[in-house]
Amino acid sequence: AREAALAALPVKNFVEQANELLDDETLGVAVEVLGDAGDEGRELIFTAHGDKEKFTLVNAFVSTAPDLRYFSRVVGFRRRTSEPAFEIHMDDMTWAASDYRVGLFNDGGLVGLEVLVNREVPQDMIDASQHAAFIMLDHIIGEYDFAVRVGAVEFVDRLSIDEPWVCSLADLPRIFDRMWTESL
Repeated sequence: AREAALAALPVKNFVEQANELLDDETLGVAVEVLGDAGDEGRELIFTAHGDKEKFTLVNAFVSTAPDLRYFSRVVGFRRRTSEPAFEIHMDDMTWAASDYRVGLFNDGGLVGLEVLVNREVPQDMIDASQHAAFIMLDHIIGEYDFAVRVGAVEFVDRLSIDEPWVCSLADLPRIFDRMWTESL
């Protein structure tokens, strides 16, 4: 009912206001927008922030979505980003995909990840750097794969994984898929 008014807003404001509406009616589902106001092909993305217990609810939102005038598609779950220079601004710091290296290992049939923060991090920002890494992983390999195919995620001071399974976050989707198909 409020699509036109919300769609005219800058993305940040749209997301804030749309999620205020959802907070009143759902249990842990949020909406994001891919594209800027006025862009053709703009998408609404419903997310459970990786909470597998909410995946059914995300699917229900997507399958029952009406045809929208200002959005070309309604999709469930954050998809893999194609932007290797992905950044997150959090707690007055910027965290870039290039700030992390990842080692992949077999974690009982799932892909385990060792994550190394590849830059100096002040002691009071360690939690923020790890939180940013989780958000990036969600976007880089996709929310569904991250929630369903990833096992342990360990933050380490030194990677202990053999070199063929070590990569940057930008290369993670390719190495992740290779491990899933060749080793798991």
